[in-house]
Amino acid sequence: YEILTGKVRPWDYSGFEGRYVDVAGRLRSAMVQNPRMRVFMASGYFDLATPHFAADYVIDHLGLEPDFMKHVTVDYYPAGHMMYVNDALRIRLSEDVRRWLRGAASE
Repeated sequence: YEILTGKVRPWDYSGFEGRYVDVAGRLRSAMVQNPRMRVFMASGYFDLATPHFAADYVIDHLGLEPDFMKHVTVDYYPAGHMMYVNDALRIRLSEDVRRWLRGAASE
């Protein structure tokens, strides 16, 4: 895992100059093009890198039909961006992802 190294920086936001970064359209398009696609979002309440309610807002405003919204799973954790550094939350995240994978594979 590389963090804040020359391999990651400098960030390139040239495609978003003068506006906020928004990938909701790409996610929506991918989900509509692939009706079997499933999305899992692990959200930390205290995340300063990806604000908690901003991620919820994106999911809530994808403009998807209700049948597609059933393909989105969001689990919340009392942590920041890296909830896996806490042993108890890492175990819970692992269990949540395993349960989600089993459910997605059975659909």
